[in-house]
Amino acid sequence: ARQVSTRQRTQLRLGEGGHTGHGLDEGHLAADVEGIAGIWGERASPMAPPRASTPRSDPQLSPPKSLLTRASAASVPSAASSSSTALVVWCLPLAMMALPSTSKALSNEASCMSIDRACSRRGAAVPTYHASPTARLVYLPVRGGPEDPVVRWLNDIDAAAGTQTATKLSQGNLRDWMRGHPGHRRFCVLRHPLVRAHDVFCRRILNTGKGSYGGIRATLARRYKLPLPDDPIDAAYDKAAHRAALVAFLQFLKANLAGQTAIRVDPDWATQSKILEGFSEFALPDVALREERMAQGLAFLADEMGVGPWPDIPARPQDAPYQLADIYDAEVEKLARSAYARDYVTFGFGSWGPT
Repeated sequence: ARQVSTRQRTQLRLGEGGHTGHGLDEGHLAADVEGIAGIWGERASPMAPPRASTPRSDPQLSPPKSLLTRASAASVPSAASSSSTALVVWCLPLAMMALPSTSKALSNEASCMSIDRACSRRGAAVPTYHASPTARLVYLPVRGGPEDPVVRWLNDIDAAAGTQTATKLSQGNLRDWMRGHPGHRRFCVLRHPLVRAHDVFCRRILNTGKGSYGGIRATLARRYKLPLPDDPIDAAYDKAAHRAALVAFLQFLKANLAGQTAIRVDPDWATQSKILEGFSEFALPDVALREERMAQGLAFLADEMGVGPWPDIPARPQDAPYQLADIYDAEVEKLARSAYARDYVTFGFGSWGPT
């Protein structure tokens, strides 16, 4: 255990990035590694005695040879659970420490098994939260969702009471705020994955003005052959062209979220399930509202917190140059479901369908 570097200790911590399992604590490393080996039907070698007397070359640090064989195999037995599969990856730092000659092969195996988890992992992003002292509500924005209307709603509540919504807080500042506002509630708002993808496509990719991801836009057009117009308001860019561009963007999203592109997984289009996992690094929301019932959800929260009368919720700006309803069909829905399969299952989203 003494020889494990800080980076390796980080890799050995279970329960991060959506993984399931128990944490490996340095003080109980021997028992934990033996338990991991037991999942594979192997008996772990006894770990070294207290750290002061353990040299780096001590053979007692070597994990079971059969366990290493299993870890470097081309496939994992079908009877093993996904959690057990991931355990092999988490054990790799010990294997590489004991057998440097196998580290390259094992690293390649690990990267293939964990690329989706590594590429789409998100943090808590506490500075983006908005805390209303009047309503005692903390809004945790899910990027790509209806963030502006909710922020304006909170600002209107505080402005009416002569206070100001707090934002850009550090984790320590927000903890102090929560201690000073007992009974507070944290909430977020989820958006249908297809609506979210279309909104992000129009604002960040199709748009060439303020808020556009110009560098990513150019790369998508050049390397990934997205049929993007030079000017989105050009009359030649009709509904059929808009649908073709969105279809190509959804296909890109599927590869991007799987870690198969060189472009970052931006928070605006990262899976909402990963974003909520990131929230858990600080504190999970008490309530996750749905955009289509956001008015009723915010009214419920305001009533529960004793806010009244509460302001109307500002209208969501329309997508431009075309609405999703203008181009929606079964194929578009299928592509969104393929790219965001985890969100559809986790949050129970159905097919969108124009209303």
